[in-house]
Amino acid sequence: MRTGPPGGRRLAITVPLLAVLVVGVVARAILVPITHGADFRVWDLASRATLNGVNVYAHHPAYTGGPYAYLPLFLYLEVPMQWLTVHTGVSFTVMGKLPIVAADLAATVLIVREVRRRGHCPRAEALAAALFFLNPVVLYNGAFYGRFDSVCVALFMLAFSAYRAARPATWRFALVYAFAVAAKTFPVFVLPWLVARGRATALRVLTACVGVVAALSAPYLLTSPHAFVRDLLYSADKLPGGLSWQVVLHGLPAGVQVSIGDVLLGAFVVVAIGLAFLDDFAVASVAAMLLFLVFSKQVIEQYLVWPLPLLALLVVDERSRVALFLVAALTAAGLLVNAYYHPFGLQPAAINVALAAMVSAGVARLLWAHRRGATVRVAAPSVG
Repeated sequence: MRTGPPGGRRLAITVPLLAVLVVGVVARAILVPITHGADFRVWDLASRATLNGVNVYAHHPAYTGGPYAYLPLFLYLEVPMQWLTVHTGVSFTVMGKLPIVAADLAATVLIVREVRRRGHCPRAEALAAALFFLNPVVLYNGAFYGRFDSVCVALFMLAFSAYRAARPATWRFALVYAFAVAAKTFPVFVLPWLVARGRATALRVLTACVGVVAALSAPYLLTSPHAFVRDLLYSADKLPGGLSWQVVLHGLPAGVQVSIGDVLLGAFVVVAIGLAFLDDFAVASVAAMLLFLVFSKQVIEQYLVWPLPLLALLVVDERSRVALFLVAALTAAGLLVNAYYHPFGLQPAAINVALAAMVSAGVARLLWAHRRGATVRVAAPSVG
C-alpha cells in the first residue's frame, strides 16, 4: 500500500492540484462563451423544441445536419438550461455548456479521489488531474465545441469508484453505470466484463441498465417508437470517416464499405467479450475504449476523450509510460484533426492509420504488462 506524505506537509503539497483546478476553470471560463460547434446547435434546437412540448424524435426541428441521435438523458439536462436562457437572457452557448463544464470538473475530482484511495501522494493527484482537466482535447470538445462526452465520463468514473474487486457489484454501482450507458454508448463496451464477474453482478447491472434506459426513454418509446429507434440508429449506414483508418476504403463501393465496417464492429464485440477474462476493471475498460477506436468506421475526436481518465490513473498508479504515450497520441490526433483545425484534412488517411497502429500497439503493450504483473503476483510467495 502506497502512503502519502506526513499530514503536516499535505496542505502545502496540494497547491499543485489547486493550481490545476484553477487553471482549468479559468480556461473554461474563457472558452465557453467564444463559440460552439455544429453538434451544440442540435442541443440548442432539440432542448428548445422539447421545452415547447415537441417530440424531437418524431418531429425534427430545423437541424442543418443529422438529428439528436442519443438517448434523452442529456436532453433532459439541457431543457432546464434552455429555460434559464429564456428567463435570464444569458446566451445558451453559456447555459448549455454549464452541465458539460460541471462534468469535466466532476470527472477530475473522481480521478483525484481514485488516485488518493490508492495511496498516492498529492503530486500524483495533481498530475492525474492535469492529464484530463488540462488536456487540450477535453477543453476543445467540452468548453469550446460543446459536446457532452464528459457527462458520460463523469458518470462512468463515479461507477468505477464504486466498484470493488472480488465483490459483487452493488446496486449503487449498477444504477450509476446504467446512467452512464444512458448518457453515451461507450460504457456498454465493458458490459461483458461485468456480466462475467458473477451472477449477482450480472443480474444487478443488466436489471439497472434495462430499467434506467426504459424509464428515460419511455415518453418517446410509448409515443413514437419507430422514430425514436430510427434516430438512435442514424449513424448505422454512414461511410467510414473522421479519424478511422477505414477511410482508406473510400475507393470501394459504398455498400462494401458499410459491410466491412459491420464485420469489424462484430469483431470488436468478440474482442470486448475476450477482455472479460482480464481481472482488472481499469485495464479492461481502457482497452475496450481504445480498441473501439481501431475497429469503428466512425472515429470523431470526441471519442478520444473516453479513455483519458483511466489512462491518467494508469500513468500515476502503475507509472505506465505506455499509458502516457497513449495520452500523448490521442491528444496529438485530436489537435491535428478536428472540426475547427485540420491542416492535413478532415480525414487524413496517414494520420488515421498511424493513430490506429499506435493505439493497437499501446493496447497490446498494456495487456502484456498486465499479464506479466498478474503472473508475478501469482508467483510471489504468500506472507503469514
